[in-house]
Amino acid sequence: MQSPWTVKDLQRLNGRLVALSRFLARSGDRCLPFFKALKDPRNFQRTSECEEALKKMKRHLASLPRLASVFPGEKLGLYLAASPRAVSSVLVKESSGPQLPIYYVSHVLSGPEERYPPIEKLALALVLSARKLRPYFQAHSVEVITDQPLRQVLTKFDVAGRLLRWAVELSEHDISYVPRTAIKAQAVADFVAELAQMDGDPGQTPEAWTLHVDGSANSRGAGAGLVLLAPDGRSFKRSLRFGFKATNNEAEYEALLAGLRLALEMQINGGYEAWDATMAKYLARVRDLSARFPYFTLSNVPREENGRADALAKRASRQAPEAGPRIEELPARTIEVATTAPGGPPTTWVQELLRFKRDETLPLDEVAARRLRRTHAWYAEESGRLYKRSFTHPLLRCLEPDEARTVLAETHEGACGEHIGGRTLAHKILRQGYYWPTMCQDAKAYVQWCGSCQQHSRAPRQPSVPLCPIDCAWPFAQWGLDILGPFPPALGQRKYIIVGVDYFTKWVEAEPLATITEHQVEKFVWKNLVTRFGLPKTIITDNGPQFTGTRFREFCAGHSIQLRFSSVAHPQMNGLAEVTNRSILDDLKRRVSAARSTWTDELPSVLWSLRTTPKTATGESPYSLTFGTEAVLPPEAAVATLRTWSYEEEASNQGLRANLNMLEERRADAHLKALSHQRAIARIYNRKVRPRPIKLGDLVLRRAEVSDPTRTKGKLAPKWEGPYRVTDVVRPGTYRLTAMDGAPLPRTWNIQNLKKFFV
Repeated sequence: MQSPWTVKDLQRLNGRLVALSRFLARSGDRCLPFFKALKDPRNFQRTSECEEALKKMKRHLASLPRLASVFPGEKLGLYLAASPRAVSSVLVKESSGPQLPIYYVSHVLSGPEERYPPIEKLALALVLSARKLRPYFQAHSVEVITDQPLRQVLTKFDVAGRLLRWAVELSEHDISYVPRTAIKAQAVADFVAELAQMDGDPGQTPEAWTLHVDGSANSRGAGAGLVLLAPDGRSFKRSLRFGFKATNNEAEYEALLAGLRLALEMQINGGYEAWDATMAKYLARVRDLSARFPYFTLSNVPREENGRADALAKRASRQAPEAGPRIEELPARTIEVATTAPGGPPTTWVQELLRFKRDETLPLDEVAARRLRRTHAWYAEESGRLYKRSFTHPLLRCLEPDEARTVLAETHEGACGEHIGGRTLAHKILRQGYYWPTMCQDAKAYVQWCGSCQQHSRAPRQPSVPLCPIDCAWPFAQWGLDILGPFPPALGQRKYIIVGVDYFTKWVEAEPLATITEHQVEKFVWKNLVTRFGLPKTIITDNGPQFTGTRFREFCAGHSIQLRFSSVAHPQMNGLAEVTNRSILDDLKRRVSAARSTWTDELPSVLWSLRTTPKTATGESPYSLTFGTEAVLPPEAAVATLRTWSYEEEASNQGLRANLNMLEERRADAHLKALSHQRAIARIYNRKVRPRPIKLGDLVLRRAEVSDPTRTKGKLAPKWEGPYRVTDVVRPGTYRLTAMDGAPLPRTWNIQNLKKFFV
């Protein structure tokens, strides 16, 4: 590699170095002389500084470290470095031997970045590393290894501007901060050593406090002694007596933890080892607390050199009190206090965040701990309370579960509440300045369980269960009965029509009645159905007293006829009869004008029209499916057709007999067409289904319109009444109910008139 003589040579050299930047530690600092020379290309001159930088770069390129690859799930480490003119980082991985570098990142500071404080330069290096190495940060947990209080700066309560933006940007990654101890790789050691050389004099090192701790355990008890020495010579002594049995190792750890807490109130070398599960918890607790110190070293000294702490520990382990410093009681192990004790109150999300903010206590669950480290930058503590930073408000007060329930109740149904919906309720609480993680979900649940909201809510319009078509494979085996009226009184004071419809052929039978009684219904069934078409297998009716009475039930039972009733206020179950009623009513309205009492005279014409009109479902008229041929209509007599002007009696009789022989085939084709038509309607209907599952034993509300169809209770009456309990599921969407006192409700109820009640 030759020295650049022209601007073009220098630009070519910079391009090559940029391409190799991944493999070059602190490439920004090394290339600064080249960048300065390119700032003024017209007055380009070779300087001794550029020559020296090129020589160093050649020596560095001759001894490049070996870069490692990573595997899924590995935890990575990140070393940061900052100089007055550049920031750099190196991503490393742990191996069985030394740490192996993966990627080098470097950035030359420009403009205002050069005036950042040193700690903000390190934060900038972390942010730039997360941006450039985003795939690594998204797929792996990253430990930032630094001897600076970087974590405290990025989670400080009163930070603003770029530090707040950086903290939010880094919160999406699983980043943790650990103190820098011994460096296990030569490449990383060189990286950090070069930082010290380039930074020059780092400044005066803060004076250190010295902590002496010792633990003592014997048959009479256990205790700990602490001596904290300030740089100015002051000493703070404390004795702890344990309210539990402890081994020597546990006593040592408890002493160390108490000393760390004492040091934190006034303002650790990794020689401790964990030999069992209890010791591992102690070691994790020590590491959590030690991370709060910018500089921490732990040393093991002989007992004779730790006399004051040893004397305090022995004094605390004795049961008899002695003169001297006050002995404090430690009722339980620190590792038990840090987590929720069995049978104790559960730790809330606010308490977890406050403990993490105060002493770096993490939940034992790894997933919860990772989530807490990722999101804690959004929260801050002020006056013992937890607040969350917001996009719409400066701070949001974080609520405990009990406080959240109080705010929900007051906002939803208090003096200023109006029983609003769940999402609106959550937004209103947020605008008032409160927050908890599940507020939207809790608001929807609260509204769902509100008794007043349930009784006054709107009835669902979408169907709740799929359509169940009624199939009939044989003519005149299944009939639907219904009552139509009242009409204007006609001859004989007749003002009702009893209608019967065959589910296969769609044949209609109807007769005007003066009164609706069981005797009239029985007479109609015998005269118009049984004697003309034979005994039916099934008759479907509504829940009118003329159908549910004892006399009609006994009549059907005596002739082996199954009597089925539709659900209360659900006429769709006998839909064919309802549609036929509508057709008869519409046709009568058009035929009867001024003399409305003559509707009985027009009824036979209406029935004749319905019987001879082809139906969409079967493609045939009821008349043709009943008698095997089409009827001769009055227009054919007025205007001759082929079959009327060429009529021959013998040929006609033979044709009618042939049609009767083929009648079964026509009925079979009509049945297939009807099934296809029902499936097409079911597909369209089922697209709108919104399931509302109701199970056996659930509490439900019933539509008030069923028991009060005229709305006599007024406009302010609730739309739903109850609750009632489901005691039987007749079929999907059809239920039997009982009142809360155990009294059964008569007849069955459809899900369209029911609503699940939440208590």
